[in-house]
Amino acid sequence: MSTKFRPSDLVPAGFIAERITHVDDETCILLSRSGATALCPACGRMSRTVRSRYCRQVADLPLSGRRVRLLVRTRRFTCEAVLCGTQIFSERFGDVLPPYARRTGRLEHLVHHLALALGGRPAARFAQRLMLPVSNDTLLRVIRRQGLPPSIPPSVIGIDDWLGGVIIAMARSCVTWSVGGRSVCYRIVSQRRQKPGCGEIPKSRLLLVTGVELTGWRQQRRCLTPHRSRIDGI
Repeated sequence: MSTKFRPSDLVPAGFIAERITHVDDETCILLSRSGATALCPACGRMSRTVRSRYCRQVADLPLSGRRVRLLVRTRRFTCEAVLCGTQIFSERFGDVLPPYARRTGRLEHLVHHLALALGGRPAARFAQRLMLPVSNDTLLRVIRRQGLPPSIPPSVIGIDDWLGGVIIAMARSCVTWSVGGRSVCYRIVSQRRQKPGCGEIPKSRLLLVTGVELTGWRQQRRCLTPHRSRIDGI
């Protein structure tokens, strides 16, 4: 097993590190893609004709307390397919570096989970300590773009309403829904119909519901505690 360290070990797989420089508190790595061909994103035909080159600047994971910026030499190829509408295209790097991205895929993954765990401003302050150049607005945009991870429908929910209503998945201790206003029970029933995965709802809140259709629920409801009711058969 080889233990020799190579500069290419610092960059994502499939790239070659050509030069590494240090500017202030930032490390700049010039790299290029190995291979002489690229696939056209429109027709999928392989091309070898390089028309031009340009440099992309993207942020990567920090290294030894220093920010890392990758200077990626990107080639523009000419599609040789006669019927293809794309005459010139840039080589693609897959999930490692998506098109038009300002961060590598692994840094985007870290930023996404950091934003989900801490939110906007707290995550931005913690990211500065981790040498990640992201702002609170960027973190929120990443959440909107990536979306929330798939969640399991809760089997037990707890409800607390004061100025608004918060519905909590009791088994996982996480907020499932957040609604405002005093018509919390009506909204809960509406959400319950749209997402029939949750099995328990507070009985005290059901007693406050007026004018809400609960057809089929009364026969299936079974009291567990003075503050909970269970919806069986769902």
